[in-house]
Amino acid sequence: MLIEKSNRGERDIALARVVWGDGTVTDFEVKIQVSCVAKLTRGEELRARLLDLARMGMPDDEIAEKLTR
Repeated sequence: MLIEKSNRGERDIALARVVWGDGTVTDFEVKIQVSCVAKLTRGEELRARLLDLARMGMPDDEIAEKLTR
């Protein structure tokens, strides 16, 4: 199996390629844990939504549940 880093600039996704014995190829994306929201592919969008919910007075635990869904 060959694993390559995404060439799209996303830090939370790795591209993986499996070359099978018969020569067929399967490509797929693998999510990678990152250390901060800024490194997520949609991190800025997530941060903005979190701040909007907090400004509306939503408690932290509800924000976490909502954004996790």
